[in-house]
Amino acid sequence: MTAHSACASCGSPTIEITFHREQAVVTLHSCSACDTRRWVQGGHEIDRGAALPVVVAAVPPGARRG
Repeated sequence: MTAHSACASCGSPTIEITFHREQAVVTLHSCSACDTRRWVQGGHEIDRGAALPVVVAAVPPGARRG
């Protein structure tokens, strides 16, 4: 995780979390100030539903809560 860019909604710093699955890379940009979340893949914003398969596959099975 790294603080990286400014939030598009409020201008506060965001945290970026990048998930890798094979050749798919999805990055979550999260703003704790205004609770905005953006999912980005290949430089384009995607919806959460499109990001979730990559995120789920990137988390090791033992690390998942069930």
